[in-house]
Amino acid sequence: MTKLQKKIFEIRQRPLGDLRKDLSEKRKQLFTLRLKQKTMQLTNTSEIREKRKEIAKIQMAITEKLKSGEVMPKPEKTEKIAKPAVKAAAKKPAEKKAEKKPAKATKKSAKKEDK
Repeated sequence: MTKLQKKIFEIRQRPLGDLRKDLSEKRKQLFTLRLKQKTMQLTNTSEIREKRKEIAKIQMAITEKLKSGEVMPKPEKTEKIAKPAVKAAAKKPAEKKAEKKPAKATKKSAKKEDK
């Protein structure tokens, strides 16, 4: 087995929950690397390519597990807090549109009415 095959084999052996956590971590790392590149702080730009490849390997393992029928772990439920002020504010613009006055007559519309 080559190094690549060993790494892929190790990734495939991990549980789905761990793979998802790793995927989010790698994406955050990729984001920071891209940010460093834009601010001229990254010296080794090949790290970006390596992170992208690691992300692809993890995604491949996740899709293989999902296709094989492995059940996804349920995400933790968080309580939803109702925000009535936001909903009320969202309704106000719609009410204002209904209350708008008709547009003033222009020269063109006045000519059309005369005919």
